Amino acid sequence: RPLHSSETKTLSGTEGATYPFWSPESRTIGFFADGKLKTIDAAGGPVLTLASAPYGRGAAWSKNGEIIFAPSVSDPNLYVVPASGGASRRLTAFDSTSKAAPRFPFFLPDGNHFVFSMLDLEGASNNADMHVGSLEKPESKKILKGVSYPQYASGHIFFLRQGILMTQVFDTVSFAFSGSPVPLQGSINSWPSRAKADYSVSETGVLVFSQSVSGRENEFVWVNADGSESPIFQSPIFTSADLSPDGTRIASDVVDDQKNSDVWVYDITSKAKMRLTFSGNGSNRPAWSSDGISIYFNTEEGGSKANLAVKRADGSGEEEVIARGDAGASVGYYPSDVSPDGRFLLLNISNESNSELATVDLQGSEKPFSVKKLGIPGTNAEFSPDGRWIVYDSKESGASKIYVASFGGGAGKWQLSPDGGSNPRWKNDKIVYYAPTLSRFEQIDVSFVSGTPTFTQSKPLFPPGKVQNTIIYGVSPHGQKYLAMVPVKSASAGRLSIVVNWQGLVDAK
Repeated sequence: RPLHSSETKTLSGTEGATYPFWSPESRTIGFFADGKLKTIDAAGGPVLTLASAPYGRGAAWSKNGEIIFAPSVSDPNLYVVPASGGASRRLTAFDSTSKAAPRFPFFLPDGNHFVFSMLDLEGASNNADMHVGSLEKPESKKILKGVSYPQYASGHIFFLRQGILMTQVFDTVSFAFSGSPVPLQGSINSWPSRAKADYSVSETGVLVFSQSVSGRENEFVWVNADGSESPIFQSPIFTSADLSPDGTRIASDVVDDQKNSDVWVYDITSKAKMRLTFSGNGSNRPAWSSDGISIYFNTEEGGSKANLAVKRADGSGEEEVIARGDAGASVGYYPSDVSPDGRFLLLNISNESNSELATVDLQGSEKPFSVKKLGIPGTNAEFSPDGRWIVYDSKESGASKIYVASFGGGAGKWQLSPDGGSNPRWKNDKIVYYAPTLSRFEQIDVSFVSGTPTFTQSKPLFPPGKVQNTIIYGVSPHGQKYLAMVPVKSASAGRLSIVVNWQGLVDAK
């Protein structure tokens, strides 16, 4: 978007893009998408793929035509690749056992040195420090503690400290600060667990930023067969929720103002809310055990998303990591369901580009348990009532569709949603899912007369015009009502503020 216009232009081929950054001459934009580092001309055109980046966390483009980037949440190093294409190489030499990782580099004027955040992966407060590095050697130097997301412009380093955007005079030769830091703006929208802040500064005097806004509220409701809704409780922002097997409790991962997530449990009968996890590692994607005694979830222990943990749902005892991927794993382990007999945990092994189904045998003899891939691309898997089949959604043929496949031996696979579908739920003799092309929920009846499942044609789950803008997270034990979320209050986000002469703002302070 040009600053002199309110019109914006969508760049085709950048769907799902994150963390965009400019080339030095402002003609090309780099970004992360589909697990890759890519570039595109700012006027549009073909997309150039440069390197693998399963969980890209920032990049910078030097005036010498090289791009440095952080490819993954758990990789302790930065890498560099020619902007025109070619092989990438590791740039820094941090130890593979490091409990910190680099984030969001930014080049200094010489095109050789750069500053970046070094994020503490284990600390609950997500502390970060500012480092300076060079393309010529792998070593870096810490130059400022307790700050994140540094950028340089016109003799000043900008950074975030405790939610406040600050700047300080900086010598790009000695890498020394002078004078006192100047606070420019408070309540900058930020994500401490990623060392990310929503601002950008230029040499021309333009500063753009986004401030923190009031949190979004959602409401859990029961949706009846006729489409009517009964409120349960309002919840802060969350990413996933699961209904207990007896239909009396809801487990969800609540995200706080610092963007940290923990698992909470809400008792529908007593209306009591209880925080379940306290490790500070980022706990999310809860899934109930089949007996309702425990909750399985993903934990980002050690900065890696490839961990599964469990804790008793009543809050007693300690959480236990039951499965762990490699230290440098570029994927996450996300629980989705537990088999009716309590033996198997279904999960997604996924990153920002791919997802496949896997399982953990919870009766394994050695811990941590091993994770077994099923060779099925997909997500949101659930067991059939007898545990012999699974339903899931997959983009293996393009758009997301609903499939049923055998589990634990045998053959059989069926595609159920010709018009596309996502987020299936299998309860008793019925599968329900959302059909995006139809903008409604569908249901399919299932029978096992011949020993294998047979399916009826899909039909609308609710009366026309009912249950709009809703997500279903569970089905009551008897299948008569559905746990759903409806938005109540949306955050007033999306508005950027522009300062056209930040130097004058600094002088005024």
